Amino acid sequence: MTGTSLLSKLTTSFSNGRVRYFMEVGPHVVALHHWIGQRVQLEFTGKRVCQSCQKEVPVFYRMGYCKPCFFSDPGAGDAILHPEKSLAHLGIADRDLAVEQAYQIQPHVVYLAHTGGVKVGVTGARYRWNRWMDQGADKAVVVARTENRFDAGQMEVFLKDYFSDKTQWQWMVTNRQDSGAELRKAQETARAVLTDTFQSFLSSPGQEEVVHFQYPVSSYPMEPKSTGFDNNPCISGILTGIRGQYLLFKDGSVFNVRSHEGYEAVLTFSSIKD
Repeated sequence: MTGTSLLSKLTTSFSNGRVRYFMEVGPHVVALHHWIGQRVQLEFTGKRVCQSCQKEVPVFYRMGYCKPCFFSDPGAGDAILHPEKSLAHLGIADRDLAVEQAYQIQPHVVYLAHTGGVKVGVTGARYRWNRWMDQGADKAVVVARTENRFDAGQMEVFLKDYFSDKTQWQWMVTNRQDSGAELRKAQETARAVLTDTFQSFLSSPGQEEVVHFQYPVSSYPMEPKSTGFDNNPCISGILTGIRGQYLLFKDGSVFNVRSHEGYEAVLTFSSIKD
């Protein structure tokens, strides 16, 4: 199977603890997890398209945006990367108040996830499973619930003195898992250090389920090597797994699909028996 597409974030589904991945290939949607053990090739055409204005650009400025759109599109506003800078609950616009109110004034969760190591994060409550799968968490749990993005962001900033807010991708793609002790200890720490300002948002002990994820991986790389189109326009090899937004190949190379949103590629899937 071969098709040309602008790359976008892999779509996920979750059932009985198992994560499944889907990818647009031309007019089709491919169940990517069915191609574990087969050859997958992604060949960059040289075309990059800004996800906001949809114009072809020679280079992206950041996050799949051209420079003008990065500084004007609400999808790249301050509250996206810095929830504590959310202003919509005050009726104050950053770039587009209606858009910002839609995603900022809704239930949010502050969570702890094990993504090679324990990290703290914030996301909309209804998106939490997708967020955890995108980050490749093997376990995750909600610590607190708020009614807007600002309060969740303030709590995250406080907890960053105790936990990283970054995914340890190298550990994640080598399958450094948590036996349960790390996340349990982190939960206890979070509850102990949060001040009275945040106590009303905390979930009670035992209220929140620890969610476990199993990813479609036949083998993990021992020494992962990041690869991408800016240095290698043709990524090809035997697909041994998918975790987070990473494709894992038999030769140890790993390709982050999400960091290549807006790149056009010719995608080819073939059986190694062909």
